[in-house]
Amino acid sequence: MRLERSKPLSLHMEDGQSVSLHSVDLERDMDASYLRGLVGADGVPLTLPSGTRVTLLSGESVLFVGITQPDGSVKDFLSCSAEEGEFEDL
Repeated sequence: MRLERSKPLSLHMEDGQSVSLHSVDLERDMDASYLRGLVGADGVPLTLPSGTRVTLLSGESVLFVGITQPDGSVKDFLSCSAEEGEFEDL
């Protein structure tokens, strides 16, 4: 599902930095959900450092919380597992 700027979209990173988005693709399957194809408000694709916790917001509403992956996608936080195979502690 493509989310676009019909409402303000922003991506907040764990370091406090915030980026306005033009669009992002949300993909869901049985095991996990992913954000892919993040495009900044300036139309330039975003590159995020792997392992960063991010939150996707529309206005003040939280739409998605996840961890950036080496391939540039963001995997939903609850599907990200710890080294021992356990779920991350919220």
